[in-house]
Amino acid sequence: MNKKILKLLKAEQENIEEIKETRNMIDKLEDELEWYMWNAEDEQDHIIHLENTLDKLYRQLELLEKL
Repeated sequence: MNKKILKLLKAEQENIEEIKETRNMIDKLEDELEWYMWNAEDEQDHIIHLENTLDKLYRQLELLEKL
């Protein structure tokens, strides 16, 4: 029984850590996107790449938070 509880706690801790890492990555990419939108509007390919990456991370975060 204790092993099962420990396993569940470990899985929960890993999930929490992944959520934190995903949020940190989102924050960094949002800052980068904002910089590009204000300072390098001609870099449309990079801006689109950042937007797509952020969309994927938001979907991933949503799934992680449901667990």
